[in-house]
Amino acid sequence: MPFSYAFFFKGFTGLAVTVGCIVTLFVAMQMTGRIRWAEKFGGKS
Repeated sequence: MPFSYAFFFKGFTGLAVTVGCIVTLFVAMQMTGRIRWAEKFGGKS
């Protein structure tokens, strides 16, 4: 949910921003959690 849409929920702006941040963090963690970073950066095998 884009940040600017949060201001359309009168009285719930803080809640909307918080939920949006949590959802964004969850998606980012799901996308990066499955990557084997040692292989990506060429670390020790």
